[in-house]
Amino acid sequence: MKVFTVFFFVVFTAVIPLQADTLLDKAINAQKAKEYDKAIKYAEQYLETSELDEVSQNYALFTIGYCYEKKRNPSQAIDYYLRSNKVYKHGDLNANAHVRIGLVYNNFNLYQEAIEHFNHALSLNTREAFEGNILIWRAIAYKYISKYDSALSDVLKAERIALKDLENRKRLLFNSYAQRGLIKRKMEDYDEAIRFFELANDLQIGRNTLINIGGTYHARGENTKAIEVYKTALASKQHIEQRFKTFQKLGEIHAEIQLNDVAQTFLKEAEAIYSQVLYPDSEDIDVYHSLAQASKLIGQSTQYSQFLERGYSEALLLEANKQKLISTEAKHYALLAQEEKDRKNTIAAIIGAAVFLLIIGGLVYGYWARKKAVESKKEAAKAYIRSSFLRSSSNIPDELVDPQ
Repeated sequence: MKVFTVFFFVVFTAVIPLQADTLLDKAINAQKAKEYDKAIKYAEQYLETSELDEVSQNYALFTIGYCYEKKRNPSQAIDYYLRSNKVYKHGDLNANAHVRIGLVYNNFNLYQEAIEHFNHALSLNTREAFEGNILIWRAIAYKYISKYDSALSDVLKAERIALKDLENRKRLLFNSYAQRGLIKRKMEDYDEAIRFFELANDLQIGRNTLINIGGTYHARGENTKAIEVYKTALASKQHIEQRFKTFQKLGEIHAEIQLNDVAQTFLKEAEAIYSQVLYPDSEDIDVYHSLAQASKLIGQSTQYSQFLERGYSEALLLEANKQKLISTEAKHYALLAQEEKDRKNTIAAIIGAAVFLLIIGGLVYGYWARKKAVESKKEAAKAYIRSSFLRSSSNIPDELVDPQ
């Protein structure tokens, strides 16, 4: 019986970490498959497993945060990202969480808050290639608040990092050139913008900036060139979001030049992609605004109203989520501040107790020292009396001296 008990204990304790690892693997696989509810469930079950180390807790909490981010629940996402940083203090892992929080804020046009988290990430990160990515993301935030010098400075730093190992960092260089082009376009330096977009295309990484070049021609009023470039973009290999934007822009331009039937065709394609593919993961109010304006130009009042209504709903959701984001982070830092205050109060209490004990000890020692001093004086007095007596008794005849 004793042998069986020992065997059961060994097997049971070995199975617990195995089950935990399996749960984490399931969470990761579900996240990759975009089954975010399942991923959250597995990660939460994993966190309930006893004796998890801090790194594992950090990773599981980060995974839950990422899933909530993709589920369009940004306040929950930020809450878990902040919790992941709290359980384990490690530069690179904490940098990852700050980057995700910064990206959430970027998506909600809270650029100053995003920049603060990208700053935190840069101060914690030790990976050079990842530093380049953080700089690109921070440059995007700077661009949208019109801090173009800061944006260009970040992009140039990212370019230098990419050029140190071009074979493995072509994508970083592509993003650097593309963002530099977007910044220049925002500054209305259209020739420079096109030059950097073309430099990005020359890298041939399987992505292109044709839609950006088309947008630049459109921005400076060269609609014919813009349409030509957009159509070339449609014929090229595009990510689904790029394809949506290409249809959207073609619809807008044709609406502006009053080719209403053509515009309607492109807008329908854009709306179909957005509703069926992108909508679950997108919160881009500008999309609905653009589609609504284009619909208005071609006289589609019903479609115009529908886009406006959906845009308004998204705007309300965006505003509500903004408030939640700010509230979530404020609560987190308020909690940290309270914990710090409690810690300081505890230290103060300990110091106060130590001082009190020192005072009591001093008083006791003072009382003991005075008592000792009095006793010493009494002994000294007795000794003096004895010695005086002995000196005076030396004149007494021997037979009168007490032999005791």
